[in-house]
Amino acid sequence: MAAASGGHPHLLQLLLRSCSSSSSTGCGGGTQPSKLLAAVAAADVNGTTALHYAARRGCSKCVQLLLAAAEEAAATAAAQAVAVAAGEAGKEEAAEAEERQAGQEVAGEHNSSRASASAPTPAPAAAAAAAYAEEGESNAASGTASEAVATAAAPAATAAATATAAATAVAQRQVLGELLRGRNAGGRDVLAEARLSCDVETIQVGVACLGEPGCGCGCGRVWPK
Repeated sequence: MAAASGGHPHLLQLLLRSCSSSSSTGCGGGTQPSKLLAAVAAADVNGTTALHYAARRGCSKCVQLLLAAAEEAAATAAAQAVAVAAGEAGKEEAAEAEERQAGQEVAGEHNSSRASASAPTPAPAAAAAAAYAEEGESNAASGTASEAVATAAAPAATAAATATAAATAVAQRQVLGELLRGRNAGGRDVLAEARLSCDVETIQVGVACLGEPGCGCGCGRVWPK
């Protein structure tokens, strides 16, 4: 907070980078995205965050750095959540596939045993030819299965990327909206503090992020009311 309230963007950037790249034992514990977000959202006894201080100081660069750090933390957390959900789903599908394969193998062995018991003993040459043909069929089936898995993997990867992008966008909108609209003990949010600073650029950052047209940087984002 001291770096933000003092209007020192370079020092603030170093502190945010330290939290972002620290191990799980640093910056108050927890996972990396939660530590970074906690650093940005931390408030003093008056409910004033680093964003409030930076806005009141009129340091637009500090405000932008804090918002960018919050975006990074939200994106990382969303990607981790999607990855965990996909991993759990993959485990369930793998378990079901193993059960189906085991059932098919048991059924195949049973049918093979019945066929062997009822069929006459083939000549050695015929038996070798049958074994060769059976091996070829098995290899062909394995190749077909591998191709099917590879074919199915491409849509799955695309779906995972889409899900990650959607979750990231939602998380970023929610996190930034909460940070920018959070009020301190004086009842002022970040934009109100920016207006008190009378710094035009800082006010524009707040208006752009909270306004209906978007964030003002040309990316087309619209923050929630």
